[in-house]
Amino acid sequence: MYQIKTRMAVVSVVIFAGLATTMVAATGIRPSATIQSEVAVDVDGARNFILEYLKLLEDGEIEKVRKQYVNDDRFAWFTDGQKRYSTPDEVIKGLNEVRATGVRLRTSTHDLEILPLGSSHVSARTSFETRAFGPEGERFSFSGIMTIVLEFQVGGSWKIIYGHTSTPGGPPSD
Repeated sequence: MYQIKTRMAVVSVVIFAGLATTMVAATGIRPSATIQSEVAVDVDGARNFILEYLKLLEDGEIEKVRKQYVNDDRFAWFTDGQKRYSTPDEVIKGLNEVRATGVRLRTSTHDLEILPLGSSHVSARTSFETRAFGPEGERFSFSGIMTIVLEFQVGGSWKIIYGHTSTPGGPPSD
């Protein structure tokens, strides 16, 4: 009886393996190692995009900053676990309000990592420090962790679809 059960188990495994092989061949699905090796995400391009984005913020190039975001309902920016902006226009309004007070922001990153999320998306994560300067000098600073998800566009550029910053003590007080 034991030999019959063992043979049935072996036959079941062989049949399952045969069906799985046939299904994979018929659908064109390849093992994940093959898929990952064929994904050619431009990690350096994504890294340069993030650094250019931060430079545009520092330089006050608000309209150019706006073009860095996707303009659809996927966009969201969170701060310390709370949704802060739902549209690029809300981000721009906030940036313009800050600039109207004479404050200029300078953000530096440390250990920026770009992680591919398929063939057209990456997750960028980094520790950061943002320093705010006014005419009289530095007003305040804060630091924490930033995560940004980028999508590669058909036209050959990256766009931000999601962002999140977290600071150890929460958002800076006004």
